Amino acid sequence: MMLNTQTNPVAQAARAGMGEKIRGALAVGKTRWGMLALVFFATTLNYIDRAALGVMQPILAKEMSWTAMDYANINFWFQVGYAVGFVLQGRFIDKVGVKRAFFLAVLLWSLATGAHGLATSAVGFMVCRFILGLTEAANYPACVKTTRLWFPAGERAVATGIFNAGTNVGKMLTPALLPLILTVWGWQAAFIAMGSLGLIWVIMWRLKYYNPEEHPTVSKAELDYINQEVEPAPVNRAA
Repeated sequence: MMLNTQTNPVAQAARAGMGEKIRGALAVGKTRWGMLALVFFATTLNYIDRAALGVMQPILAKEMSWTAMDYANINFWFQVGYAVGFVLQGRFIDKVGVKRAFFLAVLLWSLATGAHGLATSAVGFMVCRFILGLTEAANYPACVKTTRLWFPAGERAVATGIFNAGTNVGKMLTPALLPLILTVWGWQAAFIAMGSLGLIWVIMWRLKYYNPEEHPTVSKAELDYINQEVEPAPVNRAA
């Protein structure tokens, strides 16, 4: 028999408690959600920039006379850069701080994306893809670092889920919007336009991002909330 949650007092109490918890979390301040929005959009751009080549591959292969091996090598060098970047970027972020490291990474991957529009050979694309992979690898560790700094333990999972949603948003936007740019302006302009979006993000990150203790508008209540630690759930052991 199914319980009617509309009249079930336990369910009603649970909903009321959850609503109160959400209202309390928002009441202390919303600055951390603005920081999360920045890393969400960075993740979206990250996947737009990497997915664009696949959408444009038929046009580029025809115009540049790529063979299947050429395209495979172009993708290979992206993966090499990405693998190397994962090894290096996390260490770099920890060393210089997430603000400077993420700024530099997105700046470089945006320039690398725009440089695709200037490439005239398969080798040129390989170089661009390697640099793109090397710098885009910073996205995940930088986003994780940001959520670790800006969210209490009890909110980090939801914050991670939200910024990771940017991966699929980027994958959906690329095939939806890129054909229009290709039709009107061509593939070179498409790469330059995508790189330009990243440069806009870089400016916003430079102006808006601070660590919690340094942020000019974060409230003491929100700072205390961010710095709280949730006690681990007790482990039930059999008698």
